[in-house]
Amino acid sequence: MTGRFDGRTCLVTGAAMGIGYAIAERLGSEGARVVVADVKPAEGEDAARRLCDAGCDASFLALDVSSEDGWKQAAAAMESLGAGLDALVNNAGVEAVAPLAELDMAIWRRAMDVNLTGVYLGTRYMAPLLLAGSAVRGAGASVVNISSIMGLIGLPGSSAYAATKGGVRLFTKNIAVEFAMERKNIRVNSVHPGFIQTPMSEVGARRLAEKGLAKDVGEALGQMASMSPMGRLGRPEDIAAGVAFLVSDDAAFMTGAELVIDGGYTAR
Repeated sequence: MTGRFDGRTCLVTGAAMGIGYAIAERLGSEGARVVVADVKPAEGEDAARRLCDAGCDASFLALDVSSEDGWKQAAAAMESLGAGLDALVNNAGVEAVAPLAELDMAIWRRAMDVNLTGVYLGTRYMAPLLLAGSAVRGAGASVVNISSIMGLIGLPGSSAYAATKGGVRLFTKNIAVEFAMERKNIRVNSVHPGFIQTPMSEVGARRLAEKGLAKDVGEALGQMASMSPMGRLGRPEDIAAGVAFLVSDDAAFMTGAELVIDGGYTAR
């Protein structure tokens, strides 16, 4: 890998595992100073340690993305590093799968708080640091919000999750235009993963099996894979590669864009 992110500081939420960890690993492997932010201290510390063992410059930051005070404290902690912020990846999320009749307020509110409010809070409170980072390098800073193909299409039983991810999609576009017209030199784009093999997708597969829609988790994951024209589940590294592109100067004229990484699912 080249060091195209040498000298840059990137914060990735929900980075203890899955897609978030893969993103942190990819950015770190290309020279970025990576801040692993996660609500799970033990897992987050372990993730940062593994990244450091692999030669990355990584540190852990405890963060509940649904907490405004948490984001204020995170901004203060980042400011103390003194280097501004070059990229924010709002990746943290929770699944919310239930048909409407079983969709209680606790599921709805938790999904909104983490998946959508967390993106708003992160973008708002990290914007001053991103401005500082863009001023230092002169090439601009980047926000990448992880949405989903469920922010583009409908899928039975996913109304709460889809509502949050559709919100992330349009929040991204609005803030992208706002920052651009205010000449803030911060690009804001969204990434829309399809079915990716992660701990979250395995939870969903387990639920399908429990409902008798598949004989076991393996068969349920196979069903997900079969829905893709490419015939497989995506890998977290597939999403990380797209994020790295959007963070890089190769995407210098992209803002408010949607990068769909779904094996062709939404192209049908």
